[in-house]
Amino acid sequence: MDITHLIVAIVALGIGLMIGQSRNRKDANAIFGSAQSPPQNSDLEQEKGAGGMSLGMRLFSSVFLFGWLIAWTVGILMAVSTFGSAGGTASLFMIGWLIAAIAGWVWAVYTLWKLVTGRPVKMRGWN
Repeated sequence: MDITHLIVAIVALGIGLMIGQSRNRKDANAIFGSAQSPPQNSDLEQEKGAGGMSLGMRLFSSVFLFGWLIAWTVGILMAVSTFGSAGGTASLFMIGWLIAAIAGWVWAVYTLWKLVTGRPVKMRGWN
């Protein structure tokens, strides 16, 4: 593993922690900070389209998932080429990994299609 992978992982973890902490603070203030209930029609709710996501979130998710799918496709093709160069004799792990990777790839393409066409996407923790 190259040092750049470690640096990217640390940066991604830091960004994720900062987003999570800021989200937790907003939620805590809305619930425990005052006796008033949070507003029902916030600006964020008004920006959301038919799919239940804001345009910025939909765009970011689409771009991220598209890049992820490119890398995922390269990984699958590398595994298939390794499988082919081994003369068709691959381990059970390799076969299982290819099946799971292709099933996950199909699901990710379907999710990207729903993001691009404006259909609702259920995202854990965001809705």
